[in-house]
Amino acid sequence: MSETTRTTQTTRTEIHVDLVQGIPQQCQRYGHAWQRITVPGVKVCTLCRVWGYCPTCTPVAPQHAQPFTCTTHTVQGQVHP
Repeated sequence: MSETTRTTQTTRTEIHVDLVQGIPQQCQRYGHAWQRITVPGVKVCTLCRVWGYCPTCTPVAPQHAQPFTCTTHTVQGQVHP
C-alpha cells in the first residue's frame, strides 16, 4: 500500500511591468478614458489628455492625434478559434 501526499495550495503568478513616467498609471493598466471632443473623429483621454483616433474609422490622421484602434475594430480584428 502506498501513500501519496496531496496539496491543495493555489499557485499565483505575478507579473511586474515598468510603467512609463508621465502617463497616469490608470491609463497604462486599464486603458484610456476616452471622451468625444469637437474635432471630428478625435477623442481625448480625460486622464492624460492625449488625443486619439481610429485609423480605420478616420483614414486621414487628424493633426496632433495618436492612432488607437477603437473598440469596434479591435473586436472585429480578433481571431476566434
